Amino acid sequence: MTDCNGMSFEQAMESLQTVLEEMERGSLTLEQSIAAYEKAVQLIKRCRQLLEDGQRRIEVLRADAEGVTAEQIRDEFAQ
Repeated sequence: MTDCNGMSFEQAMESLQTVLEEMERGSLTLEQSIAAYEKAVQLIKRCRQLLEDGQRRIEVLRADAEGVTAEQIRDEFAQ
């Protein structure tokens, strides 16, 4: 099984597309099909992880932009 933990979102999507194209051709053996399916599942998990990480980063940035005032920062340091 391919380790996709270090892949970027774009790399994982490209690899996933390649795997799906191989599977759609219908020329894989049963064992190859199962291995391709396992690889596809890992790539999908990686893409979801990266999307969730990105969403969390955006939420933090938005909260920072909307919710923190100079007064709140001063109050926080005064405690």
